[in-house]
Amino acid sequence: EAIEEANGLPHLQRIVTVMNDTGALNYTRQKAFEEADMAISALNVLPPSDYKQALIALAHIAVDRNS
Repeated sequence: EAIEEANGLPHLQRIVTVMNDTGALNYTRQKAFEEADMAISALNVLPPSDYKQALIALAHIAVDRNS
């Protein structure tokens, strides 16, 4: 969206190439998984419940999505 609004679409392929070449996407994905793991660990203080399970599922969904 930011690329579209800033009229960066003509440069999109170059942007993606640089992000891949620098490992930025892999680094960001790894950090997202680490944050999700920390969030899930923080939920361990809560008793088992449907709400807790929903929060755990949300953490997984947030990092498993592709867009």
